Parts: sequence; C-alpha cells; structure tokens
Amino acid sequence: MRKTLADLNAILGEEEEEEQAGRNAETNQMEGGEEEKRSTTTIEVSDSVLQALKEAEEARGNKLSDDAIEQMRKILDTTREMSSKSEVDKKTRGEDDKLQKDFESLSDLLKPKTVVPKEDIQIMKEKVFGPTSFWVTGTMPNPDLEGGVLFRGNLRDDKEVVFRTLDEKTKEVFGGRYELFMSEDFEAEGLDSKGTTRVRFLVVPADAAQPPAISRWQVVVCVILAGLTVGSAFQLGIAANINRLPPDIVAYFLNPQNMDSSTMIPKLEELDVGPVLDGAFPIMGAVLACAGIHEAGHFFAGAMRGVKLSPPYLIPNGQIGTFGAITQFKSLVGNRKDMFDVAIAGPVAGGSAAAVLFVYGLICSMGGDASNPDLVSIPTVLFNNSFLLGNVCRAVLGGQVFEAKEVLIHPMLIAGWCALTTTALNCLPVGSLDGGRVVQSAWGRRGINISSLLTYAGLGFGIIGGSLSLSWGLFILICQRVPEKFVKDSVTGVDSKRSNLAWVMVILAILILFPFSFTLPQDQGIFI
Repeated sequence: MRKTLADLNAILGEEEEEEQAGRNAETNQMEGGEEEKRSTTTIEVSDSVLQALKEAEEARGNKLSDDAIEQMRKILDTTREMSSKSEVDKKTRGEDDKLQKDFESLSDLLKPKTVVPKEDIQIMKEKVFGPTSFWVTGTMPNPDLEGGVLFRGNLRDDKEVVFRTLDEKTKEVFGGRYELFMSEDFEAEGLDSKGTTRVRFLVVPADAAQPPAISRWQVVVCVILAGLTVGSAFQLGIAANINRLPPDIVAYFLNPQNMDSSTMIPKLEELDVGPVLDGAFPIMGAVLACAGIHEAGHFFAGAMRGVKLSPPYLIPNGQIGTFGAITQFKSLVGNRKDMFDVAIAGPVAGGSAAAVLFVYGLICSMGGDASNPDLVSIPTVLFNNSFLLGNVCRAVLGGQVFEAKEVLIHPMLIAGWCALTTTALNCLPVGSLDGGRVVQSAWGRRGINISSLLTYAGLGFGIIGGSLSLSWGLFILICQRVPEKFVKDSVTGVDSKRSNLAWVMVILAILILFPFSFTLPQDQGIFI
C-alpha cells in the first residue's frame, strides 16, 4: 500500500505545489505585497493512471474494492480541476481541505480488511477467553499471519481441552469470521503450572487464515513439471540399459574427444535401439508408478482427515528419475495428529511399493546368468551409494558377485532402488518435506528446528545423499525450508505409536542415504 500512496502523492504533485508556494512567498517579500502570482503548474493525469494503479495493487495481492476505485477516480478528477487554479482560489474555496479528506478516505479504503477490530478483541476477552480456560494478560500483533492478534496469558486447564472449547466459542460468537490457532509461546518467561512451555492463542480473520488458493499458472507449472518428470524417468531407463548397445558405440559416446571430431560412429549399421527402449519403459513406468502411489497415499489420508491438498508438483531428476513432488496444504490442518497421518501416508504407500519392486528385482537377479536377456549390467560401485540397500544386495546376491567391476541385475531392482532413494530423501526431517511434517507433528517446533539443522549439516558435508546431497539441499532451501504454519492446534502432541514411527522413518531414511563407502576407485565411475 505504501507504493500506492507514493504513486498518488506523485500524481497529486504535492512536492511541486510546496516548491511553488515557497517561490511565491519569496517573491511577495521582495516586491512588498504585490498581488500573489497565480500558479502556472499544470498537472497532466492520464486516464490510464487509474488502471495502472489498480493492476499494480492486484499484482501485489491487494484486490481493490469498487469503492476504492471510485474514490481514486474522484481524487484524480479533483486534481485536474485544481491544476489550473491559483493557491488563493484553492484556499478560498477549501478545495485543499476537501482533497485532503478525500485522500484520507482513500487511505482507509486501501487498508487491509483482515485486521481484527478493537471491539472484537474486547469481545474475545469477555466471551471467548476466561478465568476457567485461558486468562488473557496481554495482546499483540501477530508476525506470522497478517491481520491476526496474539493473546498471551495463563492456561487454566488441559491444553487440548481448552483449545477445543475456545475454538467452539470463537465459531459460536463470531459465526466463522475468525480462526483460532494455539501455539507454544517460547518468548514467555517461565513454564506453566504443569511444567511445560506456555501457550498463546492467535486469532486471524478467516479469509487471511486459509492457505493461498491454487492459481492458473500453478496448474500450468504442475503440468510442465509432470512432463519433465516423465522425461527424466525415461532418461533413467535409457541410462540403465545403455549397455544393451554395441560396446564400440557406447565407448564412442563416452569419449569426450569424439564430440568435436569428424570421426564416424563405429558399427552404426549394427545400432538397434529397440532393446534399449524395451528395457527403458518398464523402469520409467515403475518409478512413476511409485511416485503416483506415494501421492495417492497423501490424498487418501487427506480425505480421511478433512485436509485439502494441492496438485503434486513433480520434481524431475535424471539420476534417480524424480525427486518426488511438492504437495501443499490447501486447507487448515486441525492438529498435529492430522498432519502426521497425512504426511506419513505418502512415504508408507510409495515406500512399500518401492520395497516390493526392490525385493522382486533382487530375487530375479539371483544367479546373475549372463544368458538371461532380462538382466542389465551396471557398475558395481553404484551399490556403494546406500549402506542399507547395498548390504541387502550383498547379503542376497553374495559378496563374490561384487568383486567384478560390473554386476548383472534385473531392471526392477534399479527402479526399486531409485524409488526407495526418492522416498528416503523426502523422509529427511527438515522444513515442509514429508519427514519435516512428521517430525514437527511428533516432536514439535523445537524438534523440527534441531533436526533441520542436523539435516542441513549432513547434506552440506555429503554425509547423507552422496552426489545428490548438494542438489537436494539447494532444493529444500529454495522450495521447502519453512515448517508448516497452517495447523490450528500445533501444541497437542501425538501418541507414542506415532512418535516411535517417526523415529523408524528417520532412521531408515538415514541408513538408505548413508554411503556404504567413502573411498572408491577413481576409474569405476561416480555416485548416481
């Protein structure tokens, strides 16, 4: 709004009028009371200015009301009339005062409509809060959600019971105009009567409390990302089956010197991409299927808990097919238990599907018969990417298999490995990842802050994630670093079963992403 007010000041030409008035006063003193000169400043105001201001406000997310637009038009018309009049005429007719009042009226119209009035704050103190539930000792503006008011004080009963009671009273008294949130008050001195962190309540106008709606451009981005993810999953399938091409052709393309030379591709007449494509499509389909099952788990749990979700924004990655997807909350979450169930459902569903593929591929890989056309050859060193998965493969296939530089495995083992890696990345306890939401639900805001710091350190030093650590860490910092804030009751914790499940999730994710070995032969390739 400051930008809009500055634009209006410029339009009204206030600075020019002040400079002109100063020059007139100086001239009058020098000429001993000569007749005051008439202003010759002409303000040109185009009809497009109003439209430009309207578009600028809407671009900043402030949709102008019809009253505000009409008031702007009125001020611009008055400004045009005053531009040709002298300062004496303006003051005699009181037009300066009138314009000032019009401007103040416009300022009021441009104020956010989401501010809680003082009258409603007083009603809340008298009819919502009270000595038997939460005794209010002070109020202050809320820094997180615009237009909200924080109520600080002393809790008189069980936190969950008090929140449920106050939430019902807020809806009863105000008829859905406001949403009530309860959070821990880390700034308060001392603990409450039960020896736990004090709580505070946030009251926010209902329209400002809801997560942002899905826009058209977001839908377009969603579709584009889905297409790119299909391409990256197909690329993974091609890379896994590259050894099905003639060795001379593979060696040619792997030699950087051939990119700028005029050397002909050897044995081009023997090139048959059919086997490569036949092997690529199953891997692509399996990886995308696991990603789809993962997201279906979120949506199923969201429907059960009354939580609306955005379309999944799939994130392409050429090394493992996909990084998963960003799925945002598009409605308020009732409590930490609901957030836990929605967040954990995706990794459980997608991880289970990936585990089935991994086990199936591992069984089909037993024996490693070179005459089996279904098996593909991959560098042995790639199994060093995961402490857990690599050891499982060694235990089932036999340690002697990994003494060679390459090993024959089934394509579904590759798909399952990559899908489990994607699931593990999303289970890391940081920000608004699935793992971050689970940990925030199980261990609270302090828990997610500590785990996020440790996760960033692990990714930064390459302790977890291998060659994916840098790109995944940057992705989190850019897109998903902020913990969830649209949870109404973010104080009441989850039961011990859910808390233990959170531990299991984090431990499995770290074991999958922890490299099997840090010292690798330089001539055997790189991590995927």
